[in-house]
Amino acid sequence: MGRYLWYAEGPNNAKLRDSVLKHVGSGGRVGITVSRGMKQGTTHSGSSRQMDPFKRKKVENNAVKVVLRYFESLKYTVDSVEHDNVGWDLDATHSATGLRLRVEVKGFSGSDFCVELTRQEYAMMRKHRPSYRLCVVTNSLSKRKPTLSVFAYNDNVGKWTDGNDRPLRIQEVTSARLRPAN
Repeated sequence: MGRYLWYAEGPNNAKLRDSVLKHVGSGGRVGITVSRGMKQGTTHSGSSRQMDPFKRKKVENNAVKVVLRYFESLKYTVDSVEHDNVGWDLDATHSATGLRLRVEVKGFSGSDFCVELTRQEYAMMRKHRPSYRLCVVTNSLSKRKPTLSVFAYNDNVGKWTDGNDRPLRIQEVTSARLRPAN
């Protein structure tokens, strides 16, 4: 799926490095021991990312289905634009009012989340603030019931909040890709 680099030099990472090497050497039969409050599958930035690409795709597909059912239950006509690179996943148009929403879907297999938006998604979130919705589905693969949080911009408080007035804390990040000059 992609290429990941992991730098675990130095004495501070010795236990984790040894644990990961044992895990890899055993073909995944030995668990990874994680220390300093980190959960397995959690990066130093605090974002959880499903490492199994097949499970990740299943989580994403289930999340889209949950969001699709939610908006259809509110009498929206929903069309997928996931492959159009527009900065959101679904177009939702209300059948009675004609209100159009741009819906970005993020799915997680666990109950916690830290959403990372692409540059395009974040730009569209800011540009289309009144009509953009960030839908986060946690426990996406749960047999009981996945949990959906729909975040919209709340003009009254000047923040993105969900239906329970829970605000999003947004941290803008900058990155760079570096390589030797030819």
